[in-house]
Amino acid sequence: MKYDFAVIGSGIGGLTTAALLARQGRSVVVIERGARPGGALRRFTRQGIPFDIGCHYIGCLNHGDILRVLWEYLGIMQMVTAVPFPEDGCDVVRFRDSESDVCAYYHNDRYRDALINRFPEARHAVDGYLKEIETIINTIPFYNLDLPLEPFFRGLWRPAFMNLAEFIEKLTENRYLQSVFAMPTLLYGAAPSVASLGVHAMVAWSYLKGAWTLEGGGQALADAFTRLLASQGVEIICGAEVERITTDNGRVSGICARDMEISAENVVFAAHPSHLPAMLPEGAMRPAWLHRMQELENSWSMYILFGCISSERLPDAYRWQNICSLVPGLEGYENSPDFFEDGPLVFSMPSGRIESDSMDASLGTVVMKPAWWGDIKGFEHLRKGRRSDEYRLWKKKQQEKILELMEKYFDGIINCLKPLAFGTPLTFRDELGTPQGGVYGVLRSSGQINPSPRTSLPGLWLTGQNTLMTGIVGTSISALGAAGEILGLEELWNEVRQCR
Repeated sequence: MKYDFAVIGSGIGGLTTAALLARQGRSVVVIERGARPGGALRRFTRQGIPFDIGCHYIGCLNHGDILRVLWEYLGIMQMVTAVPFPEDGCDVVRFRDSESDVCAYYHNDRYRDALINRFPEARHAVDGYLKEIETIINTIPFYNLDLPLEPFFRGLWRPAFMNLAEFIEKLTENRYLQSVFAMPTLLYGAAPSVASLGVHAMVAWSYLKGAWTLEGGGQALADAFTRLLASQGVEIICGAEVERITTDNGRVSGICARDMEISAENVVFAAHPSHLPAMLPEGAMRPAWLHRMQELENSWSMYILFGCISSERLPDAYRWQNICSLVPGLEGYENSPDFFEDGPLVFSMPSGRIESDSMDASLGTVVMKPAWWGDIKGFEHLRKGRRSDEYRLWKKKQQEKILELMEKYFDGIINCLKPLAFGTPLTFRDELGTPQGGVYGVLRSSGQINPSPRTSLPGLWLTGQNTLMTGIVGTSISALGAAGEILGLEELWNEVRQCR
């Protein structure tokens, strides 16, 4: 088997990169270690109820926004049904020492008005926060499609050198408002003390312009890409874990998986970069680069409780709201041994928003809690299918803690919630292939230089959320950047933006 490109990994980054390359006439094969393509887009079911792993809501799908433009270019937009959140859709911030909620709406003006109504003395801080985010966004081509890509990817983009905590603390001393400003860190898994203000601006802006969901959730998107790639002649091989990337005369020559050898002039790696060193021949890359890939810091992991709630007993507004229980100040976002008790708790309805209108239907919901890898000390050696009784008992206790916190902070929702599954950092490490179970891959911090799509080994490229950005929007943008590095940044960019 011989191809122009072999893509390792079939998450949104690998699928998008493969589709972009195939659209330009390249022969492509996608190799996936799991039984199904899709990575964190995939759904699973318990008692007939579907649950999304990583597709909870999506930004940048308004007309002219980057994700819609990219999906229009690829033909994906015609294959999925995107549903916008209604005007009252929002993140409801519920402080643990206050009876007054704050609504963080998915609309710039409504967000501003709600915060000023709640914190009238902090009007200048609210305006300062939004102004700085917009100032940064105005320099980024993915949010301003008339801008060229080349300067951005050549390191000429310098949004802000201070980290997020420094920025917020200079804006306001109001600890409640500080917590609201920092809330988008939950979408990229970095504490405010290390988070990059530039990355924060890109993530926050995506949802200040509106939030969307997909009929069928992330699985519908994975299925759409699978159909698209099949129509482009791209083969997706599942259940094949790549063991080696081969080289010949100083450049990539293909990959070896179990009982399979594939010849390819280029390999696009869409998994976590820490797995690369073991796959490469000795001497293929500089030792310093290999060491850096293995030592990259990673984003938060998660505890996630998957459960169901009767549609009849659920207030309709909850379908379009995520309820976030927070402590005031920035400390509640910091990784520490107290993270479980003090960190954010989020109730969301990703698979229950538009699945059924029947009043007696059971709707899927998730409860998420950022996790500290130190929590599972002593269980790191356990692999999927080989968990111990001690681990299972520990896991049960963590679920019980989540339920106790829900009962305390979420208005009796616990009384109509039936738990069906529970995920821990070990779950995400093994299912997503990320060290320490980091659900957003490599940490986006002001002190870490993350990998770029180009490598010093000819024919080896990186893509996915471990390069530029996280989430469905960020990972799709990262894939566009990786494909652009291969095909020509401005040439591809000029084609894509014609679809706005």
